[in-house]
Amino acid sequence: MKKMIVAFISSITFLLLFTGCANTEEGTFVPASDEQTQTAIEFVNDYKEDMIYHTNQGSFSELEPYLVPNSTFYHLVRRHVSDLQQERSTLTLIEHTVSDVLINEFDEFHVNAYEMIETTDRHGKKVTEELNITYELIEYNDIFRIVTIMKR
Repeated sequence: MKKMIVAFISSITFLLLFTGCANTEEGTFVPASDEQTQTAIEFVNDYKEDMIYHTNQGSFSELEPYLVPNSTFYHLVRRHVSDLQQERSTLTLIEHTVSDVLINEFDEFHVNAYEMIETTDRHGKKVTEELNITYELIEYNDIFRIVTIMKR
C-alpha cells in the first residue's frame, strides 16, 4: 500500500512539474496571408455589427457562434449584454477599422483594430469611447471563434 501511495505521489509530482514547465509563451506573430487576413477582417466586422445589433435587441444567443463556448470571455459578453439590457442602454458603432492581422506558430490570430462606440443610457445621455483593441481568434472547424478581446 505504501509503495502505491509513493508511486502515486511521484506520478502527480512529475505531472505537475511537466505541466508547469510547458511553453506558456504566445509565440512569434507574423502577418497572416492575404486570404487569412481577408477572412479574419470579415469575421471581426461581422461580429462587431452583430454584437451591436443583438446587444441592443438583448439577444445574446445570436452572438454565441462567434465565441469559444463556456470561456471566460463568453461569460463576460453574456453579462455585458444582460447589463446593458437591464440598464436600457443602447450602443451605436461609429467606427470600426482593422489595421492588421497577425498569426503565430500555434495558429492563433491577433486582429488589431480601432473602434469608436457610443453608448446611450435610458435618459439619453451619450458617452463615446475610443479603443485600440486586439481580437484573439482561433480557428475551430474552419470557422473563427473569439478567445478574447484585449485593449491595447
